Amino acid sequence: MQSTLNASTQKTPLLLPSEILINVIKLLRFKDILIFRTVCRNANFSVLQYWITANLGPKVTVKNTKDFPITFPRNCAAHLKLFEVEFTNLESILNGWSLIKILEIAHQKKSVTHLLYLPGSTILSKYLPYYQKLQTLIIPSHHINNTGLCAISEALSKLPNFKKLNISDNNEITDYGIGYLATSLPRLEHLDIKENFEIGPEGYRKIAQHMTNLKVLEISLTNMDSSLITLAGSLIALKTLIIEGRPPFYMDAASASILANNLVNLEVLNTKWVFNDESLIAFSAACRMNNLRVLNIIGGQLDPLYPSIGDESLEILCLVPSLQQSLRNLGVRRNRLTSKSMVAVAEYLPFLESVIATINNIDDEGAIALSQLQNLRYLNLEKNPISEEGISTLKALEMSANFAIEIKVSEPIDPAFSLAFI
Repeated sequence: MQSTLNASTQKTPLLLPSEILINVIKLLRFKDILIFRTVCRNANFSVLQYWITANLGPKVTVKNTKDFPITFPRNCAAHLKLFEVEFTNLESILNGWSLIKILEIAHQKKSVTHLLYLPGSTILSKYLPYYQKLQTLIIPSHHINNTGLCAISEALSKLPNFKKLNISDNNEITDYGIGYLATSLPRLEHLDIKENFEIGPEGYRKIAQHMTNLKVLEISLTNMDSSLITLAGSLIALKTLIIEGRPPFYMDAASASILANNLVNLEVLNTKWVFNDESLIAFSAACRMNNLRVLNIIGGQLDPLYPSIGDESLEILCLVPSLQQSLRNLGVRRNRLTSKSMVAVAEYLPFLESVIATINNIDDEGAIALSQLQNLRYLNLEKNPISEEGISTLKALEMSANFAIEIKVSEPIDPAFSLAFI
């Protein structure tokens, strides 16, 4: 009798008949059902029986495949056919999922808008024509070559809504692959080809010739600054330009001058290891950018391999009439700046809303001058020689004004700053 009582008290709901388990499953959320089915065979059988009897299961919107739990079984792709799943952001880094099966399931739903894809570009090109709603494709870090890029470019050309392609850090891509891409996707709006150092002048010329609809371009400098001149002459629709230098190469004065004179519609210019004093002065002298609201100039401070700017070149930049009216966000991290140039910034750029000047040589005078900007909402002066007294003064000003002063790292207000390099 005692053993019978113990056995009865040790019974769990999982030992109940399937009909009762199904009633319990009906009360669970989709993600909880996926976890529940991994408990034991009886639970898994009950879940599958529920999906089948419930007319192919629940309708589910999966905004990101990471929403699925780690415990999702390896053969889950086959079971996706049991219910209606709408993918909007498909990532191929999945917990044991069969990639080809996922692509098959997703293209049947025809709802993918963003895709991060790593292995097998040839496989991907087979399924891309089915993604009629696809807007973004990311294939980073050594996962595509010229052959794969040509196949994918041809497939993407058939997608009416496609806008953004990120193929950064794929050094097997050369001028041939970029040329094929440029001729295949003339309507592309956002192209990221940073750290593709095998792309030469011919590849950039193809971009300038065919991709005149580009609004955002992300590139890395090599030893061919003339390529930037070619780009600047044609990409007049460009709104955002992100440039990363590669020591010992940086933008020369001639390229900076052409860039500033031609890209009159540019709104965001983010640079890292690109400007030195000479090129920034040339940029300032030729600048016709009436709409530039975000300017980031990240330097290498005292490292001789990395260019940086000093007080004189920044003061000259502050005298550009068009920038005095348009500039709202200024970033000058890791340069050789002192309070002298910060006083000029405060005087000649009165409409600034955000200033990031971390890792410079700015003392109390420059910090207090910046804090008195009338429209200032965000100020980051981390790793500058500001005294305790200066910090106290800044905090007092912060309390009496409507802006935030950061001595430690934090996120800037303007979303465009998120495009800048850290």
